[in-house]
Amino acid sequence: PNGTNTTNSTNTTGNVTLTIAPWFPQGRNVVLVCNAQNATQYDFYFGDGNQQINYNQNNVWKTYAAAGTYNASCRARNTGGTIGTSSLLVTVA
Repeated sequence: PNGTNTTNSTNTTGNVTLTIAPWFPQGRNVVLVCNAQNATQYDFYFGDGNQQINYNQNNVWKTYAAAGTYNASCRARNTGGTIGTSSLLVTVA
């Protein structure tokens, strides 16, 4: 009904999960949430050629310009380096 569908996190390493906030899928707008224990920085790749690097929040709002299926991913990091990564297929109508 809201135009946004998703599958579960895939290709996960290091106990990192990427999800869409269940309270906010609206049309082509999504909030991606990257969960990882002890992470301080997040790199979000939206699957449409855009990205948000060195982000200090574990969630980010994204508006996709066109309908389609996108392979979004995140990389969680801290001062010790990369904790892990996770990817998610996001389908917007």
